[in-house]
Amino acid sequence: MALSLASVGNGSLSVGSVVIPKPTGLALKDLMIAQIGVLSGVTPPAGWTSLRTDGNSKLYYKLADSADVAATDFTFTGGGDIDGSILRIGGYRVSDIITASNGATGTNTTQSTSGITPAANSLLLIFTANENGRTVSGQAIATSNPSWTEQYDRPNAGANTAAISCASATRPESTASGNASATFSNSVTAASVQIVAIAPAEDVSFPCPLYLITFYLFQQIMVDLFEATVSLLDRRPSRFSNVSKSTPVSWDNEPKS
Repeated sequence: MALSLASVGNGSLSVGSVVIPKPTGLALKDLMIAQIGVLSGVTPPAGWTSLRTDGNSKLYYKLADSADVAATDFTFTGGGDIDGSILRIGGYRVSDIITASNGATGTNTTQSTSGITPAANSLLLIFTANENGRTVSGQAIATSNPSWTEQYDRPNAGANTAAISCASATRPESTASGNASATFSNSVTAASVQIVAIAPAEDVSFPCPLYLITFYLFQQIMVDLFEATVSLLDRRPSRFSNVSKSTPVSWDNEPKS
């Protein structure tokens, strides 16, 4: 299965907790990444692991189990207003799923963070959060910038909120990305930008080494020589032959005296 961001479950701004619908099509072992926008602490459901926290954007991840597949939603709790979304990702590399991440906070209209060095053909995710209800655009990395797809952008205008967004892209290169950045629609007093790389599944195919090819050919030649030798032996004349008798042999019983 190819690496893909398959679906998204979006919650809605609420107080004290956010209920996020299960992403459509969630299956066993799918990777889930949750972004929670909150101005204070947050408590995830059981089994979720913290990925990183930068300002008001908190990231968690989990591999879906049978209980997750059977669930209809996931509840994250926090102090004050809280919002969140969950991404469903398939085709990731099992041995080292999240190969790199980084994040930073600031007050710049175009906020940036130091870059990462992802694996080739990784899925890159740029998350943002801000306290001013701004929309987001212009997600980019400085080196070999791919084409980005917005997954959600919820400004949630109002006091004490953390507006969140996410954009995704697949990048063939394994070189350093340079800084990652995003542009808010207006000035911000507190904002964060995060970048995460998800590595694709390992390619288990590999070219056959030359020494194996040589061994196979030698083995095949020896088998052919053996079969040819056996065939010649089967066709050579026999050293022994039966001599036909010209007259039949008869035996007489002698009378006993």
